[in-house]
Amino acid sequence: MSWTVMTEDDRGEVNPLRFSSATGVDVTVELVHRMVSEHYLAELPSAFRFLDDERRFKGQQSCKAGVESISQWGREISDLMVSASTTGHVRIDFDRDALVMTRRRNPTPADRAAFEERRRRFELGEPGFVDEFVAAVWNDRDLIIIPVGDANANRSIEITYVSDDTASPPAGPHRSLIHGHEIETLFEWRGYFGGNSGAIDGLTRMVKSGTRYIAQLAGAQTGFIVGTIIRRVATSKVAMSGDKLFEHILHTNTEHFPQFHQQVPELTTAFGTFTGASAIVLVHGTVSSCAAAFHDLPHRSGLFAFEHDTFLNIIDNAKELERNIRRVLGNVQRVLLIGHSRGGLVARCAAHRLAGIAGFYPTVAVWTFGTPHKGTPVAAAGGDALQLIAAASNPIGPQTGCVDTRLAAITRFLPMLAKSPPGIAQMVPDCDFLQLLTPPGENDNFVTAYAGNYDITDRENGFGIAFRGSYGRIAFDGKANDLVVPTASAAGCGPAPRFVQRCAHSSYFAQPSIQYDISTW
Repeated sequence: MSWTVMTEDDRGEVNPLRFSSATGVDVTVELVHRMVSEHYLAELPSAFRFLDDERRFKGQQSCKAGVESISQWGREISDLMVSASTTGHVRIDFDRDALVMTRRRNPTPADRAAFEERRRRFELGEPGFVDEFVAAVWNDRDLIIIPVGDANANRSIEITYVSDDTASPPAGPHRSLIHGHEIETLFEWRGYFGGNSGAIDGLTRMVKSGTRYIAQLAGAQTGFIVGTIIRRVATSKVAMSGDKLFEHILHTNTEHFPQFHQQVPELTTAFGTFTGASAIVLVHGTVSSCAAAFHDLPHRSGLFAFEHDTFLNIIDNAKELERNIRRVLGNVQRVLLIGHSRGGLVARCAAHRLAGIAGFYPTVAVWTFGTPHKGTPVAAAGGDALQLIAAASNPIGPQTGCVDTRLAAITRFLPMLAKSPPGIAQMVPDCDFLQLLTPPGENDNFVTAYAGNYDITDRENGFGIAFRGSYGRIAFDGKANDLVVPTASAAGCGPAPRFVQRCAHSSYFAQPSIQYDISTW
């Protein structure tokens, strides 16, 4: 295995770009920390701070060396995909260096005929359920670290990975099942940038040329990229009946943000009736939680968190929210629903339902932040939407510490396996749900919409890396956005939208102006 990295400047001159690499390794924070310390600490101290914070967080959580290896993914998520498919029981097994997904189904006539043939030949076997191969994912256990500085900012960078085995599947019991299917090769990366950016994850499909796999990117900001190779094979798509990581996300974020959970009661489990004059209910977005979305907000009395499964139909989420508001907050004078991203759609639906209930006296206002009132092209990416939204919506780095390995693992399967769940499909632009939510001529005057505008190439505040052909450049077509939702869509509800410059989808509630607005409501 070998790497080459080339950069092209504004004059069209192509030159090699230095990098560090390692072969046959588990890509862990400890390994990356050691390599960056040895080669790039002196020139990239600001970006190194994010990696250093991540390493300390792992140490505090007693994370073992190698927890990010694919073997750990297999052990940890095998019990989280139960009943993930509506067409049969899905399971994930760790097969040496690969995660292999199978789906148990009833035998077909052909399966029974094959069993009878084996029995005539005195071969052992059972005529019961059939475990059908669905997908597999593995990595090549190769690591590359590329420094990106002002010298090559905003220039084209081409990464080439040469694989002698032409992406053959790993050895193991499932190798024969994987063999013969088209193998997808991806460059998986994490970038650590600037003093104002932090870390961001990305995944891009590589172009194959013989034994070479090529990814192109554009440099911006100062920092470094940590990359590795992921291989994937899929034979079919399955429908997700719900977010199988919902409870796990809540548990993980309870550990990450204990103070938030101590101070902000969960609405659905709150006992009795709240007696204050006003209350604020926080509604999180896709594959997130209230702690992850709102932990930057200063604490105030009367805050409640509405935790919910974001793969479900938005109307079902809204019904649950409306029911619990009536149960807990029916005696207050006013209620403010604060919805982040998809949560804003849930809040709007709940407000509509509350307005139609006779005898419900509190006035209800809705503030939305980065909500796709007119949809987002990211949701139209099918299964890829789940990975894209998770990557751009959840802050990574010193705010949350280490990446959740189980969530990271499942997002490697979802793009190739999952048909968009109902709660994701309802954010596709011009879908029936959005058109019915805001009929022509109506504008929900009780809504105040906040819309971010984030420039990924901003030298001061950019995330510092944008792959050519990435979802951001294709989906938004140069239009203003916050990395997940077009600015025009986020501003597409209510009489007087408020625009927030240089604000990414995950950073609304870290903005001082927004914190002030909420604290003074």
